[in-house]
Amino acid sequence: CHTTFSWKTGNELINAAVHNPHYFEYRRNNNLTIARNPLDIPGQCGNHWYLIDRTYNTMNPRVFGEDKRTIVGNVIRLTRHIQHVDMRVTYPLMTIDDYGIRNLNQSDRILYMLNRITEKKFKEILQKREKHMLKTNEIHQVLEMETETMIEILYKFSQANTISSYRTFEEELKNLRVYGNNSLLEISKRYNCVVPLMYENFRGTYSSSKGP
Repeated sequence: CHTTFSWKTGNELINAAVHNPHYFEYRRNNNLTIARNPLDIPGQCGNHWYLIDRTYNTMNPRVFGEDKRTIVGNVIRLTRHIQHVDMRVTYPLMTIDDYGIRNLNQSDRILYMLNRITEKKFKEILQKREKHMLKTNEIHQVLEMETETMIEILYKFSQANTISSYRTFEEELKNLRVYGNNSLLEISKRYNCVVPLMYENFRGTYSSSKGP
């Protein structure tokens, strides 16, 4: 279930780029091009945050107004918050391979073989763990899509830094927030769990749940 393979050959793909379906769906829904790999973010040559921060610091309040500067600042902080806070919860499970999964199950498998737990209990443990990993993977993919897209939107705005480009910036962010929050709420409903949603003014994330 967790093996990446080629649809043409059927062979397992090692160190291959795995496409995030939420990234492509978001771009299709907003009439954006999808030719590039989502990991190929423009400006990500090591200094993209420097350029983005510099853009915010050089936004003229008399041209943009404090409200627009506040939104840009919020988006910059939100992107970093999702990367370094929300995704720190999901990322560890994304690095577990099949060998790691077997190790996670090993102690319970031993208990079952020693008749310390019943077959029913053993299956319940495995199913619960599998559900948790699937849920975490789905949440991680949405958060990854959000941060990569926000960095791209911020970088595009930093290249122009005009009122006209700000309107595009604001519209793209609005669409991203709606799509990202709706995707996470679907996950929340499917797994009856809490998910991190973006505030309307992008000042951070808040935990919400939407059970069945």
